[in-house]
Amino acid sequence: MADDFFNLFIRNFNKLGLKDRIDYHQNHPDVSFAAYKKQKLKEIAQTVNPIKKIYLDTKFWIEIRDVIYKSGKEKAIVKEIFLSLKEKIADHKIICPFSTALFDEFLKQGDLTRRKRTAQIADILTCNYSISPLYYIIGCETYNFISTASGRQTYQTDYIWTKALSVLGDISFNVKGDQGIEQQSLLLQKAYLDYYFQQTFQEVTAFNDQYQESNESAIWHAGMLNYAKANNMRNVSLEALHREELFSTFTHAADGMHISRNTIDIANQLSKMALKEIRGVAPVTYIYTLIYASLGRDKNRTTKPNDYYDISHSSLAVGTCDYFFAEKSFSTLLKSLKLDQNFRMTIAADYQEILELIRGID
Repeated sequence: MADDFFNLFIRNFNKLGLKDRIDYHQNHPDVSFAAYKKQKLKEIAQTVNPIKKIYLDTKFWIEIRDVIYKSGKEKAIVKEIFLSLKEKIADHKIICPFSTALFDEFLKQGDLTRRKRTAQIADILTCNYSISPLYYIIGCETYNFISTASGRQTYQTDYIWTKALSVLGDISFNVKGDQGIEQQSLLLQKAYLDYYFQQTFQEVTAFNDQYQESNESAIWHAGMLNYAKANNMRNVSLEALHREELFSTFTHAADGMHISRNTIDIANQLSKMALKEIRGVAPVTYIYTLIYASLGRDKNRTTKPNDYYDISHSSLAVGTCDYFFAEKSFSTLLKSLKLDQNFRMTIAADYQEILELIRGID
């Protein structure tokens, strides 16, 4: 697989036309790396926004892979779903974006052949597009919440959509030196960003072929939530618990961005804003915290490690996509919270319903 990565690297490196990109950036020396990155993300958003987006839960990626490569139980309807998705993608009607949450789950697979096959399916269905990492989106939405609450009215935009390599995290550089070195460094940084956005999921997967994702974080989150439920004797409403989760998440994100707590009283501003207003400013954060609040109130349900990934999938899917094809249990939970209605999107778990939904997209 490392050989595959090297060959793909050479192919994309040659395709990039590095000299042309360097010449281009030499002719635009006043454009900063941040400004150029923002320009590239805006171009991606302009391409992706008009297209219908379908988020496939992990089980669908695995079942499609197994059916196509005949490595699992034959499911005719799964093959029909895949072929229908391919047809709509070829007609530029849809994409099935990837995410860091999906990539993390795939890195739990120890079988490198299965990883490679999953990445091949991803390159077909995603068109190389991905949703930005959850932590990055929450950071941008926290900034927008603070901006709204403080009346500054300056917002982060075009932060949702990105390309394959972003499943490894956001990209940034920190190079310091004399002016000449910094100018040359800036030129190479921008040229590298051009290459960064050409990476395929097969390349990203091959680059990580010696790494296997640990389940420790998911186990820790599940244990923390179960402990909190067992030791919480309060009888509070879902809305109250949701607001507490919003406060915790916004505060943590603001601290991570080194935003002084003197800038804004987050608790006070949250108390003044209706949940509907918060939903409009910070949709993914709203969903993420609402799911946590709901699971935190349900003392009859033991939170499992896989719920950690399902929360991430659900937050990203409902907050950014038009369709979410999900596990039945989480599909039921999300609908009970009316997230599909509030975000005007569709959640489905039944295979026949999913096939009909795909075929009905114009």
